[in-house]
Amino acid sequence: MPATGALPAISTFGVAGCGVIGAGWAVRAVHAGLDVIAFDADAGQETRLHAAMRHAAPALAKLTAGMELPRPGSLSFTTDLETLAQQAGFIQENIPENLDIKREFLAQLTAHAGAETLIASSTSGFMPSELQQGMTAPERM
Repeated sequence: MPATGALPAISTFGVAGCGVIGAGWAVRAVHAGLDVIAFDADAGQETRLHAAMRHAAPALAKLTAGMELPRPGSLSFTTDLETLAQQAGFIQENIPENLDIKREFLAQLTAHAGAETLIASSTSGFMPSELQQGMTAPERM
C-alpha cells in the first residue's frame, strides 16, 4: 500500500480510444518505458496504432537524444473493455468528445477496473464532475 498521499505504482498504462490523441499517448508511453495496453472497439485501429508507432519513432529518437530513458515498453491491443480495465493501473481515456458517450464508457470501464486504477480524460471541454456521473469510485478520476 502506498504511503498516504502517494500514487500507486503503475504496472501498465492503459489507452482507451486509439485515434490520433490515443495513439499519441500510446507512442509516448511506450517510448518512455511503460508497458501499454491499448483499447479500441474498432479492431482496425490496431494496424493504425502500429503504423503511428513506426512513424513517430524517428522523431521521438531525435527529441530524446542524449537522455537516459528506460528500454521501450511493450504494446498490446484489445477490443475488450474488461481486459483493458483489469490490466491497466492507469487509463487515459480518448474517446469521442460527447458527454453521454464518455459517461457511458466511463461507467462501464470503472465497473470492471480495480479499486486502485486511476483514470484520466483527454477531454477538451468537460469538467471532471460532469464525467464522473455514473462512475464506480469517481474520486479516482
